Amino acid sequence: MTVQPLALSDLGIIVMWVLPINSNPTVLHPPMVDRVYIDRQIDELELYFCPDTGKCKKLTTEMRVRNEIYKNLDYFYYFLEKSYTSVALSLLIVEQAWTNTHQPVSRGNIKPEYRLDDYRRESLCEFAIREILKTVDEAIISQPSTTDSFTKKKNKKAYEDIISMVSYLVGLTKDKIQGAKQRYGSDPITQVLFQEFNKRNIFHDYSGNEQDVLKDAMNGIVYSCYKFYSEKEKLPSVDVIKKIMKEVPQSINYPDSETAAYRLISKAIIDPMIIDINYEKHCHLSHLNALARTLIAKDIPITHNRKYKHYLTDNLNNKFIRLFLLDKTFDIRKSELYQRVEQHLREINENISADDILRCCKDYYEFAREKYALKIPSLAEVEFTEQLTRSGHISAAIEHRRHGTYLPRTV
Repeated sequence: MTVQPLALSDLGIIVMWVLPINSNPTVLHPPMVDRVYIDRQIDELELYFCPDTGKCKKLTTEMRVRNEIYKNLDYFYYFLEKSYTSVALSLLIVEQAWTNTHQPVSRGNIKPEYRLDDYRRESLCEFAIREILKTVDEAIISQPSTTDSFTKKKNKKAYEDIISMVSYLVGLTKDKIQGAKQRYGSDPITQVLFQEFNKRNIFHDYSGNEQDVLKDAMNGIVYSCYKFYSEKEKLPSVDVIKKIMKEVPQSINYPDSETAAYRLISKAIIDPMIIDINYEKHCHLSHLNALARTLIAKDIPITHNRKYKHYLTDNLNNKFIRLFLLDKTFDIRKSELYQRVEQHLREINENISADDILRCCKDYYEFAREKYALKIPSLAEVEFTEQLTRSGHISAAIEHRRHGTYLPRTV
């Protein structure tokens, strides 16, 4: 069955993932009276759900739901189906699985209590990196059948190098070289869910595709967990992760992993941000300009003729291109573009270095210049002119700007 995405009204969170529940015909929904009872418990769980902590504020309600989830297979699958649209229930399932897996160890005084709150960020980073790595397997599989194993192995290593660097830039790992390598098996949260389900013999009654259904369910629950905690843990959002995943397959067509990583950031993260803020209006003005020219050519009187004429081609780029304008030093760090890029990247990863921000900004400068055919100097010219200015050759820098390709006015 397909479940439509619903919102947890108090939080503004939408959980959306599709799972064909009850694929085993021997497992039925509980009787109607039990379903009504379960629905009431979930409603109460959401009522007392605290968005600040991700936990239920009423312990009796939480314990009641915990006890009912695994009462029998019918109950379990009904709760699993309800977790599609209940963030509170998804988080409770994760918390319960984590506690049941790690608390017995702490009781034996073998090591300190392994609390999810202390390891949640690390676990979610592991999950996000593995989700991105899934695109590598898909990209390798989609290569032509004539591709030899050596080339596939080489390409896989190249992808992992790129993803390691990208994961470092967005704050998923502190290791830009090995951050996405040797990531075998599942992330810690998925592992505890698997152990919890397996311990309760839920997997024993299923095989093949039916087990894949349960694995998809676990993945969906962890996605819900990641989506809820990404802002609190200062991690890239699900939207950012999905944009990165979309660009990974094409990222291998660059000379080295760093170049590929910065270009991927330009395409997947910076460009959508710049377009949302500026280029949407630019496209709207372009439409008005084209409409005005059409009507004027047909001698059809229009009410806002003067308004339309104001948006001539020479003026359409002004607001968008202002981001790329440089002062007399040609230092890109003083541009409005750099300020926007720095702010956006620090919202995703507050620990990103100034050098990485500058390199991301420079890459996007050249990317946007080519993509939108902007009448601005190339990055090579900008860097050369800046070097002249820094070295004290002011007159040479002025002469270079005068005879260069820099058409817009400087500020």
